[in-house]
Amino acid sequence: MSKLFIPWLLASGLLVVAACKKDPASPQDPPVAQTAKLTMVRGDKQTGPYGADLPDSLVLKVTPAAGETAQDYVVTYKMRVGNGTVMMPAYPYSIGNRLSVDRKGLTRTRWSLGCNASQQKVTFYLSAPSCLGGQCPPLDSVSFTATAQRPTGWSRACGATPGGISTSFCNCGPGLYALFNDQPYVSADQGVNWQPLTVPVANDRVRFLKCNSRGVLYALLENSGIYTSTDKGTTWKAINNGILDHRYPLTLLVEDNALFVSFSFDGLYRTTNNGGFWRKQLLDGKYYEEYSFLTRHPNGSLYVFDKWSALFKSTDNGDNWQKQTTSRQYISSPTYDMTVDNAGNLVVASGYDGYVSTLSPTTLTGNVTSFYTPQTHTTCRVDHLTPYQNKLYFTVDGNLVPGVYAGTPGNYTLASTGFTKPISGFHVRDDGSLLLASHDGLYYFSR
Repeated sequence: MSKLFIPWLLASGLLVVAACKKDPASPQDPPVAQTAKLTMVRGDKQTGPYGADLPDSLVLKVTPAAGETAQDYVVTYKMRVGNGTVMMPAYPYSIGNRLSVDRKGLTRTRWSLGCNASQQKVTFYLSAPSCLGGQCPPLDSVSFTATAQRPTGWSRACGATPGGISTSFCNCGPGLYALFNDQPYVSADQGVNWQPLTVPVANDRVRFLKCNSRGVLYALLENSGIYTSTDKGTTWKAINNGILDHRYPLTLLVEDNALFVSFSFDGLYRTTNNGGFWRKQLLDGKYYEEYSFLTRHPNGSLYVFDKWSALFKSTDNGDNWQKQTTSRQYISSPTYDMTVDNAGNLVVASGYDGYVSTLSPTTLTGNVTSFYTPQTHTTCRVDHLTPYQNKLYFTVDGNLVPGVYAGTPGNYTLASTGFTKPISGFHVRDDGSLLLASHDGLYYFSR
């Protein structure tokens, strides 16, 4: 071999070795995580009123471990202090308390503050991609804190979101009970904070929730019949003996010495031994008709409507019923509600023109008020008749000024002033103020 060729070969070898050696990472290269991380981007230490959404979103970033994708990780949360809620973002796979992560590794949500603590805290947890639905130890966690302040005006309560059409309320001892989305809840502070009760039957909806003067609760379910609780809704007992078809209930009247219930396909029943046995009621020769809005007058008489808005009356606790003669001037079809006001008048909400009729139980005549406004070009409905002290409260929907009205016959005025959301139900609190149920929450007026 030529001596001149040897130096050239050595030089070539050095070049090859140099070419195979990896350059050190430049400062611009992203770091490769050995373990996944969850970090806070923004939203910490905000301030807002009790029950309100914080002004800014909570934003977190998932940094995946080497070889993993951020979107595969599981981000969950838990309220640590306060009874607020974290709202699901508009991602397609946000289920339960799991938040979705986008392609940039970010997850966003909103925090609605609770009503029971001034300093509140929520913690988010990062779990491995294999932890779907499992109880895995978190890989990382991040906590946000916020300060809650006393609100003014119409303010959102905490613990339950009404929605739907099942919102109803009843006082039972020291507690206020209600149905939200067909589930029972209780409040110990007149509706500011709510706690869910045990459901009598899993996967069945509660359509009526009422209480007698002894503090005994009764829940009437959509498919499973009637249940009772003597421990404030902790445990429930079925009392359906004698009921043939307890699907799709229409009315429930709860008294200390008698219970009445009706169903879509099985008519009206009565029990005088707390559900030991239910006796079917016969009205106008029928035992299978749909009956609603059963009401007891202080003089002992019972009143009920059938599905055709025909009114029936019983003076012997339901043993016998007589069909009443009524005038379309006072009662038209359909009928939406019936009650007895504190003056002993029979009050009926009916018709597509928003009638409220206050009638003498003797003559079935009296005063009629219509809330229909032709400018709306729609039907008008009055519902949720509620006597309170010397006034009658009710909801009006479909006219120019919908809301809760209150007053005396011929002198009703808007009671829900300043509240602009649709109202699906209401309750008059002990101090005379209102609880208003809407699609996005239950509201009270804070002074």
